[in-house]
Amino acid sequence: MFLLRHPLKIYLRGSGSLVDSPRRRVAFVVCGVYGVVALAGITGCIGLAGPRPLAPFVILSPFAGVYLFYDTKKQSRKLIAELAGPFGLAGVATGIALAGGWSWGPAVALWVVVMARTIPSIFYVRARLRLESGRPLDRGFVFVIHLLCALVVIVLIRWGMAPAMTLAAFGLLWVRALHGLSRFRRPSKAVRIGFQEIAYGLAYVVWVAIGYRVGL
Repeated sequence: MFLLRHPLKIYLRGSGSLVDSPRRRVAFVVCGVYGVVALAGITGCIGLAGPRPLAPFVILSPFAGVYLFYDTKKQSRKLIAELAGPFGLAGVATGIALAGGWSWGPAVALWVVVMARTIPSIFYVRARLRLESGRPLDRGFVFVIHLLCALVVIVLIRWGMAPAMTLAAFGLLWVRALHGLSRFRRPSKAVRIGFQEIAYGLAYVVWVAIGYRVGL
């Protein structure tokens, strides 16, 4: 369903003209293929784990709808779209946990742990791009967002709903933000910043996964 987004966007944006028609027809076929694969996956999921793992997708579907609305209008870079997309997509973590037999509390906590990384990253990248283009920015606001998300992580750890290693992983994001928004940073283009953020996100996920695995 994630891969379905791009061909669906091409199909919905098409004007129906002779120039666009072949491209739209191909996009329509690809949408059909991805749709069949997604339906098969959903059917298999229900057969193995029941409908319970699909509940997070239903609950969070409005966020995905908001993102798709802006995306089809070529406005996916708006803040509301950048926030809504991850809010919906992060439900995958909760769904996987529920399929694995987790109770709702820890499964929802896992969603919060994912969002505690995603939300600061969105504001950091936006601030970093403004900095690289010479536009004014509020560094303090970015650090406040990081602090608030770190406090949420601490609460989850205190409640026994997240591993303590999550906080150490969050420290990596702090270091990244402090350096990336400082005068000591290396000027970078948007593509490089994006790939760096993917690497930081992967490191965060791996570190948190290890924490869950070893119980630390």
